[in-house]
Amino acid sequence: MQIQEENVILGLKNIISSLFKVNFENFDFSKYRQDLPHSLKELYEIDAFMAKHDCSYETIRFFCNIDRLVPYENLKIEENSFVFLHENQHNWACKTKLNSDEVFYEDKVEPQNSRIIETKIDDFLTTFALQEIAFNFKYYMGLESENIGEIKDNFEQCETIWSEKEFIYSNPCSFYLVDEECLVTFAGMDIFATNNEEKFNFYKKKLKHYNFS
Repeated sequence: MQIQEENVILGLKNIISSLFKVNFENFDFSKYRQDLPHSLKELYEIDAFMAKHDCSYETIRFFCNIDRLVPYENLKIEENSFVFLHENQHNWACKTKLNSDEVFYEDKVEPQNSRIIETKIDDFLTTFALQEIAFNFKYYMGLESENIGEIKDNFEQCETIWSEKEFIYSNPCSFYLVDEECLVTFAGMDIFATNNEEKFNFYKKKLKHYNFS
């Protein structure tokens, strides 16, 4: 189920379908501006779909656990540029432009660090979405493990689905799928998370070092 570079958002939807047992059908982008990056329109559709099917944890919106996707209705487009994502404490924000694939990082604390951080918004949004899903699970039923090596050693079906991707943080982000129902993320700390209680309890016993979330 590795996410393929030629269609990363489709790969993301396949991962979400597997984790949440949902079937994405009849996507309709007509209510979104047609000059938005296509992957951003799809992410808004996923967001709306997951809210409709009550797949979020204690939140109306799906992508708002660590960083926040700006609600579509709150987008403020000025001179073709707009903020679509921000950190929960508003220390930084990410901008893009209409009909553009570039992502601009706007540092609110240290403006001199503001810069273009990604030229493929599809990759950026996929990394963001997987991170949010991992934390979505983590708040429900998750562990922080000490290293990805231990996870790989203990689980035979540990598939790399999206690896060594740059994001906001200094450490690259990597994501793994265990038995198609457990999501592992590594971005400075390892998180093993799932919404399958039986598998969670089974795998928890196999990890020697972990902290409860």
